[in-house]
Parts: sequence; structure tokens; C-alpha cells
Amino acid sequence: MRASTFYKCSHLPLPEDESIQRRIDYVIRISGALHTTYPTNESMGWRWLRQKHRRFGRAPLSVMLDGAEDGLVAVLAELDCPFS
Repeated sequence: MRASTFYKCSHLPLPEDESIQRRIDYVIRISGALHTTYPTNESMGWRWLRQKHRRFGRAPLSVMLDGAEDGLVAVLAELDCPFS
């Protein structure tokens, strides 16, 4: 789903599907980990997501989008050491 499409339909509640709820939890935890890593500059978190990463060989955002739940777990594990 494109970001513009998400914003257009964001007034709708998300499904109560367990897998979707898990993915939402991963996204929230990734956001929190980025905020902890870059507390004084919010744009650095977005930059980290878009730049090629040495372990993934591509941008973490593309890992998250292409890898579904496994991609989210991989990015969260990279950011949050206790999680991994």
C-alpha cells in the first residue's frame, strides 16, 4: 500500500487480525527504538530507515516492506539489542 493511499483511508479502524496487530506492535517498537537511538533529531530515524545498511545490503525500510513480518523482526532486532 502506498503512503498516500494509507493516509486517505487512515480514518478506518485496522482489522482485529492477530498478525496485523503483531506487525503494528513491531512498527511501534521500531519507532520507539529509533527515538531512543536519535533522541535529539527525529529526522535521523527516517534517514536511518532510508539509507543502505551494511547488514541488510539495502535500506531497512525496503527490508520492512519486502519481508513482511520477518522484515519487521529483522529491523527491530538490529535496533533493539534485548529484542534480538
